[in-house]
Amino acid sequence: MKAFAMLGIIGLTMLASAPMVFAADTSANAGSTCAGEADCRVKWQRAGQWVRSQSEWPVKTATETLIETQRQRFRNYSRLYYRITRVEQEGNTVIRFDAGCLPSVHCNPDPEVARAEFNRFVRDGE
Repeated sequence: MKAFAMLGIIGLTMLASAPMVFAADTSANAGSTCAGEADCRVKWQRAGQWVRSQSEWPVKTATETLIETQRQRFRNYSRLYYRITRVEQEGNTVIRFDAGCLPSVHCNPDPEVARAEFNRFVRDGE
């Protein structure tokens, strides 16, 4: 019984320390597609602009294919961190949005709301 209880405690500890990440794998949330180098450059710039204006955390990586914020190490666990990638997918360039928060039941803002706002801004600039 003691060993079973210890396994439960270890399992809960691992869950509590694991980040919550919300991937954009569904077709409705597949990301923003761009056509041609000029369109992709503009949309990638908008992606970086959106992350810098919306994130509570500083950008730690900004390349031609990745924009990623730092992840919080203590307080404000509900605040989102972001990972934006630019990938080639079936002949198209797609800007993908991933966000999460460290162990919190409720991320703030809601990752799905942030995803919709991000995709709208990248697509339309608004």
